[in-house]
Amino acid sequence: MKKKILIVEDDPMLMKMMQIILDEYNLLVAADGMMAVKMAKEEAPHIILMDLTLPLLDGYEALQEIRAFSETITVIAMTAKHLLPK
Repeated sequence: MKKKILIVEDDPMLMKMMQIILDEYNLLVAADGMMAVKMAKEEAPHIILMDLTLPLLDGYEALQEIRAFSETITVIAMTAKHLLPK
């Protein structure tokens, strides 16, 4: 059985790149935080790769909602923005 990975990314090019890299897994995709929460509830992925800057719910808010119903899903936060000021 292939591991199920939910990729949550609103940038189409980054989403496509991750799909190519992770093509050996059972991939689910969401482009916003609300869809991520819905899919996490319905599909129970093994891992979620979560962008932090998302429309509707950002990655932090989506993670809070996911943690309300599951503490066993591994969530890896990602961002393309610099976290530290220059």
